[in-house]
Amino acid sequence: MESIGVRTESSRPLVAATAVAVGATLPVYLLGSLSGPLLRELDRGPAWLGWTSAGFFIAASAGASGSHRLTARLGDRRSLKLLAGLAIAASLAFALVPADPLLVATVLLLSGLVNGLSQPVVNAYLATRTAADRRGWVFAIRQSAIPGAALLAGAAVPVSAASLGWRWPVAAGALVPLLGLLLARPDPFSLDTEATDEPETQAPGWLLLALPTLVALGAGAAVSLGTFLIFTADQLGADEATAGYVVVASSGLCIAVRLLLGRLVDSRNWPPMRITAAMLAVGAAGYASISLVTGPGQLYALSPLLFAAGWGWVGLVTTAAVNAAPRDSARTTGAVQTGTYLGCAAGPALLGQLAHSYSVTSAWLVAAVCAGLAALVAHAIGRRLGQSA
Repeated sequence: MESIGVRTESSRPLVAATAVAVGATLPVYLLGSLSGPLLRELDRGPAWLGWTSAGFFIAASAGASGSHRLTARLGDRRSLKLLAGLAIAASLAFALVPADPLLVATVLLLSGLVNGLSQPVVNAYLATRTAADRRGWVFAIRQSAIPGAALLAGAAVPVSAASLGWRWPVAAGALVPLLGLLLARPDPFSLDTEATDEPETQAPGWLLLALPTLVALGAGAAVSLGTFLIFTADQLGADEATAGYVVVASSGLCIAVRLLLGRLVDSRNWPPMRITAAMLAVGAAGYASISLVTGPGQLYALSPLLFAAGWGWVGLVTTAAVNAAPRDSARTTGAVQTGTYLGCAAGPALLGQLAHSYSVTSAWLVAAVCAGLAALVAHAIGRRLGQSA
């Protein structure tokens, strides 16, 4: 297999790491995709669904903050294999859990913890196997794989659930981390943390505070796209099916933008954190522009820009976090993941309450403020880290 930027004889480490990352995230995606038959079986409503999803992300933030201790003790490859096994167990537990709301919520909570532990380990595993001038591309692929898998799962799962129920698709999700477990073999060409003599470079404390602040603000704003864009379109009198197609197309564009920017960061030596600041600033302007929209056509025209600028920066932040301290990447990317999960948990709750108590316009304006603040933090991080950031 031809190498695509990974410092080994093949792209196997990238496939293994991405499979574990996707497999660990799948339970919460499947919770949403299969919510119809699942909620009917549990006799619960959207409030239970919302709190269960929030619990997943809160548990994930706790796991991400301590993931670096696992890699320090076991090394990145053994940690990856352990978490692949736990992700398999989490999917099977979700598929087999009795139809009790508390038990299902508990399984999702534990799945969130596994997911939070997994993502920084995946990043550390890739960081030690990727040349510095290929990190932008590799982490763009790694960060694009999860929304891509979610997009495919969202299209395929309802078809399966119609005839098989919700449990079989959930059980099938265990095959994804199983692939990662099978491919995470010892690699003599890598710089595995359990085998290298390269000295550790500790990430500075200010960076471990600034990164989650940046990502929590940016993700808290961006997650509103998936949560409230179709709701806003409906308020403007749009056809829901058309709005759904626009969201799917815009999500695909977001993935393409992540990949393109990852390639450009490597080939043109662009500073990833400064590009992040620019994209967040554009995203902030886009969120604010929604308050001026008077019809669905205008919202459809804005959607590609919102998704591309609002979510396209995630791989760049991961690349900058790894470049800042390659041998401490589990800690720096753990800080990134913690911010992501906190933003994904708090953003919809805050913006939803604003939309309920005031108006959906006020929610989008607050999203614009959050993205603008995130842009300022990204700019400050880039300046402090220097030209390479």
